[in-house]
Order: sequence, then C-alpha cells, then structure tokens
Amino acid sequence: MPIRRNSLYIPCSIPCRIPCSIVFPTQPIDLSPSMFAAPATVWSILMTNHYIILGLSDGTIETYRLKENKLFKTGSLETNKSGICHLLTTPSGVIAINLFAEIYFLDFHADTLAIQHYIKSGHTHAITCVKLLANQLVTGSTDETIRVISIEKGRIVHVLKGHLFPITALGLCKNGKGQSDAKVMSADESGEIRLWTLTSGRCQFILREKFENDIDSIRLTQRTGFCISRCSL
Repeated sequence: MPIRRNSLYIPCSIPCRIPCSIVFPTQPIDLSPSMFAAPATVWSILMTNHYIILGLSDGTIETYRLKENKLFKTGSLETNKSGICHLLTTPSGVIAINLFAEIYFLDFHADTLAIQHYIKSGHTHAITCVKLLANQLVTGSTDETIRVISIEKGRIVHVLKGHLFPITALGLCKNGKGQSDAKVMSADESGEIRLWTLTSGRCQFILREKFENDIDSIRLTQRTGFCISRCSL
C-alpha cells in the first residue's frame, strides 16, 4: 500500500527522506503574462512590389523587403491586440482589418507603415470576406450583414441586410468606368445568393439555391453578368 505524505502518494519501497539541495534565486522571477505567451502566428499576407506585409495574431503588422532572394525586416507596427485577418493594398496605402472588425488605413512609405486613421466597421462579429472597388470597401461578416465603406470619407455608406446566416463570399463587378452600375453579389452559409446595387444598397434578386456545401468564392463577369461560385469540399 502506498503512503500518503503531504497530499502525495509515495510507494513504500522509496525512502521518505531523500537528500537534496534547494537553491533560491537572488533575482525576482518574471511571472508576467508575456513570459507564458505563445509566439504570434501569421494570419494574413500581402505582397506588393518588392515588399511582403504580414498581419499577425497579436495585432502586429510587419514589413519585409525581398532583395536577392532574401527577406529583410524593414518595420513593425503595433495596432490593437486583435489579430490582423485581412490586408489589402490601395493606391494610397494599405488597409488592415482585425478580428474586432476595426479597419485601419495605413500609409506605406520608405519601408515603414504608419496609421493614417481607423474606423469601426459597425460589424458586431468578425469580418469573413472583403472586396475593394475603386474607393469603396465592401465587407461581409458572421453577423449576417454586408457593409459598404467609403475609403475617401472614412465612413459607412450602406448596410445591406437580408441574409439570415453568416456571409461566406462576396463578388464585385462594374460595367462602365463609373460606379453607378456597380454590383455586389453575396452568399451565406445556407447557400442563399443575393445581388445588390452598390450605389443604392438595394437587393435586386435572391437566389435560394441550396448547395451541398458552403460557397467560398463568387465571381461576376462584366459582359454576361453570370455568377461563378465554388463550393468548399
């Protein structure tokens, strides 16, 4: 039978007194949360010219320059502690979106990133898909809504409501040079597809075709207007 000593079970065959020495540290021990934090992982990647931009799980954005087949770290920018899920490039800089559905507009000059301004998208849950058309950003979320955001004005233009399940895919198309006839197509987890007018935010038609799996991509063609969707396996 084992013997219980100080809440530990010790077999009888092992001596209860074992010679040992204990050395106490002379310096304070660091027990901060960072001591136990796991290293940040890459959540999003953006390649532009000779640069690679990484969005990390701890909210940090790192920039690297590709030179002679080698990567050299050129900068690091800390945002909120929420992970960076999406990165997009624009003529004026970079857009970063985190898990809290916050949108950061960044300047990218001389190997460094700087926050120009940021807005809250208004989504109550994470953003699952993002599309960019000229000066407008379209976001879909697990909160079942789609939001059209003006990059120039930095504010929400339209909130598209109607889906009853999380948004899984977005597709954009415009027939002319302007945005008056621009369309956005959205799909949700149930397989429902909706076509919206980007300028008015109105739904033009609903396709309630039930696919066997979630739709994870949509493409709109300029000439025929057909939708090409791909279901995940």
